[in-house]
Amino acid sequence: MNLPKNADYSKAEYWDERYSRISFLLKLICGFKQGIHLVLLQATIDSLLVTADSPWNLNSKEHLLVSQVLREVKRVLRPGGSFISITFSQPHFRVPLLCEKSLNWSVKVLKVSGTGLHSYVMVMRDGDPGPARQAYGYTSNLVIEPNQHWESSDDEKFLDELNLDSDEEDESTTSR
Repeated sequence: MNLPKNADYSKAEYWDERYSRISFLLKLICGFKQGIHLVLLQATIDSLLVTADSPWNLNSKEHLLVSQVLREVKRVLRPGGSFISITFSQPHFRVPLLCEKSLNWSVKVLKVSGTGLHSYVMVMRDGDPGPARQAYGYTSNLVIEPNQHWESSDDEKFLDELNLDSDEEDESTTSR
């Protein structure tokens, strides 16, 4: 793949119709040779994880895909290079992925406060991931599976008694 460097790859002219966005991202990163000083991804990890059932399940197909992308980022970075990831997700959801043992990255987390949703800038460089693991409560054996068969202990029959088709008030509500 021969794509210009320092281009906005979100523009339509760079998308190959035969590939999904994820395949395109992997194809793009894999096409680079080692020696890049800086890789910057803004909300890319967020978009790859949007369909994951649980942010805690690091073995989901979405998390495994992100791990693959991160290994490719590590491969293309030159020694001493930096990887910056900008995310809306809380650090305790991202740091476990960024502290994967094979990456051997130190992780620095910076919070960017806004009037609405806060964002986080995570800066990775070669180094010890231990302090980030400790700061964000990372544990390698934490797996929370989503509840596939939701059960509620509440009596939900009240929904059957709602009359949403009528403009008339129920006598029980008018007498209060």
